[in-house]
Amino acid sequence: FIVLRGQFAAAVLLEPKQSLPVAKGSGAKAFSIASEQFLAVADYEGDSKTYRWNGTQFIVAQTLPFSASHIAAFEWDSVPYLVAIKRPEEGNIYKTSMQLLKWDSTSFQAHRSFEVGLVRNAHFFNASGTGFLAVAVYQSEDGAGDTDSLIYSFDGDTLGEYQKLPTKWAQDMTSLEVNGEYFLVVACGAADESKVFRWDGTAFALHQSINAPSGASVVTFSADGDRWIALAGGTSDTQLLRWNSTADLFGAQRSIAHSGSIKLWEPFMLDGELYLAQGGDSGSVLVAVYRWRFGALLPTIDLAVEEGAITDISHFAIDNQMYLVMTDSTEWAVRVFRTYPIKAPPKGVKAPLKVVIKYKAAAVSAVTSACPWLRGEA
Repeated sequence: FIVLRGQFAAAVLLEPKQSLPVAKGSGAKAFSIASEQFLAVADYEGDSKTYRWNGTQFIVAQTLPFSASHIAAFEWDSVPYLVAIKRPEEGNIYKTSMQLLKWDSTSFQAHRSFEVGLVRNAHFFNASGTGFLAVAVYQSEDGAGDTDSLIYSFDGDTLGEYQKLPTKWAQDMTSLEVNGEYFLVVACGAADESKVFRWDGTAFALHQSINAPSGASVVTFSADGDRWIALAGGTSDTQLLRWNSTADLFGAQRSIAHSGSIKLWEPFMLDGELYLAQGGDSGSVLVAVYRWRFGALLPTIDLAVEEGAITDISHFAIDNQMYLVMTDSTEWAVRVFRTYPIKAPPKGVKAPLKVVIKYKAAAVSAVTSACPWLRGEA
């Protein structure tokens, strides 16, 4: 079901556009090469793939000969790359092979590979002109959770271990720049404190610990002129932290309570407004979209299914239209949604404050056809 909450003017409608079949979708990342839109999909039980947008939908561009739990895209010196966390081989679930692929003008080719412990996430970023690949290590090769995460330096050709980060049960990583300073944020699970590391010009030093148990994922965003961190707590509340220049740290501002297990957030802009999509793997609501208003995140829409899990969310824009991509374990599919900011009804047209729509494309189309003002149409 899709549930719209609150005022229509503050809500967003998600219209299903495409479903990509996968054996077990575990991750997706939208990215562009030149003027073309692509989508990389990690498949945990089948071959992973890249897709290309043909003007109306995604079509298969390339089959990658490995299963993966996570995939990400980045550019270095204007060259596109993919980095994938390959599925552990049978016999040693704590040993992960990382695969780096480089674009050769027509397809992605294997470029570098290396092995580490059980990895949850990989994140590429630039600090002071140096390229880094940060790897969130959840467990070591012998299964221990008290293990360091890793940072590798990358110059477009060589990939070398640069630094170890003192973390435990690392789940996710992201980076941000604040007033010319570079930070790396690590979400740590299993009741350990999440960490903020600060670049000192030569290495990343521990700057701050965040007292938020069971960190599942972390994203950053800008709102009201400030830099923010959203730390999903898994089975605990999500913490929102804002950079405090006076205290020289990220201070807790508020929390977002939720039922079930919330695993991830994805910020995106729509009609000049900031939204955050939320994904989870248990409870009655698996996806929720929040809008940033008046210094807070306000709920606008829920997507609920009986069972399953949202394992990843990505977004992209084409022709001034915003799309969300979700890997959904309900039917082991990758779903593509077109987003619309819901408009207020015309003067004289009454509408309830809450609408429940059956989670099917035909039903969504029927509702928008009957109420064209939902999408701002006359």
